[in-house]
Amino acid sequence: MPTRLYARRITAFTAVWNIPIACRQTYEKGSYEEEQVSKVIGVSHWYHKRNSVRIGWSPNASGGLYDAHAYIRVNGKVVSKQFIGRFLYGEWVQCCVEFGKDCVLIDIAGEDDAFVQHIIETPGLPVYRAGYILEPYYGGEKPAPEDFVIVAGIMLFNNDKEFMAKTWRTFKL
Repeated sequence: MPTRLYARRITAFTAVWNIPIACRQTYEKGSYEEEQVSKVIGVSHWYHKRNSVRIGWSPNASGGLYDAHAYIRVNGKVVSKQFIGRFLYGEWVQCCVEFGKDCVLIDIAGEDDAFVQHIIETPGLPVYRAGYILEPYYGGEKPAPEDFVIVAGIMLFNNDKEFMAKTWRTFKL
C-alpha cells in the first residue's frame, strides 16, 4: 500500500535496509520458495503494480545469504527481474536507483563491499508527475515463516537531483 503520495516527479531514490537473520529460510531446489521474491522497497509512478521499480530479496540455497533482485513493471507487466547482488542476513545494504531515458541505473553495496552498478533497459517506463513509496512486503502465497522486522530508510530526489523527502521506519511483517 502506498505510504505517501508525492506531488513532484521522483527521478531517483536511495534506500538502506537490513534483512534480519530471522528471515533466513531453507528450501528444496526447484520449490516454490526458490522463486518467491519479497519486496524490500520501491517507488511506483501513479498506479500501483503498473509502472514501478522495486528492490526485492529471496532466500539463497546457502541458507546464510539472500539474493537481491530489481524488478520493474511497465504498464502492468514485469519487463525485468534481474539479480543485483548477494548479501548476508543481518548486513546493512545500500542501494541507489536513478531513472534514466529508457533505463534504470542501480548501484548496490553491502557493508564491506564496493558499489556494483547495473543498467537495466526499461523502454516505455513512464515517469509521471507524482509517485509514492512501496513498503516492504513478504510476498507470495505462503506466509512469512515467523514474525520479523525489516528496518528500511529511503530518500527521494526530483528532476534537479534536489532532495525531496526521507523516511526511516521499522516494518513488522
